Amino acid sequence: MWLRCRSIARRTLVAAAMLLVLAACGGGDGTTESAGSPGAVAATDDPGTEVDPLEGEWRAEYACEDSLRAIERSGLSRSQIRVQILRDPCCPTGSLHSFMGAWWGGTPTESDPCRGATKSRSFVVRFEEGSLEMPDPDVVGVEYDLLDDHTIDVTDPSDNVCPPGVECRWGFERTGDELTFDVGENIYGIMFWESASFQRIG
Repeated sequence: MWLRCRSIARRTLVAAAMLLVLAACGGGDGTTESAGSPGAVAATDDPGTEVDPLEGEWRAEYACEDSLRAIERSGLSRSQIRVQILRDPCCPTGSLHSFMGAWWGGTPTESDPCRGATKSRSFVVRFEEGSLEMPDPDVVGVEYDLLDDHTIDVTDPSDNVCPPGVECRWGFERTGDELTFDVGENIYGIMFWESASFQRIG
């Protein structure tokens, strides 16, 4: 049919005949192809076809110094850090160096929270159909809602991932198989999610 219409168009020099040929071929009548027609593009606003950029397994590895730099980049003051640390029984003194010692080991000092901490930590997380799985067995039931291609809302019934009573809205950037996060003013979240980029492993 397409070849027949093209042959007619070649032999016809009259403008009216050209319009008739185009109409017979499905063009020029102001209509568009339906979704089921050959060559038609599926609608991109169909919720069923939305792709979750976070879907899969991601791994990050970092050292104490990486976490310290992430905390410094966040702009949190020492008083803000102390308030957050006091919520955790692992760090009763509420100081940055005691927190880093509990998290990384070594023999931290006030001027060097990473003193003696030579090992790195690695974590694997999985995002799947609105569920966020983490290596900590105490962190269960965490869910996320994809707001757009750079933002998620996180719901954590155990208050381990998000501070209690605080909106848990994270920004993220994905470039190929690399993923980075901005979790706001949450020291635990910063150390876990912002110390290094996550690499896709599955």
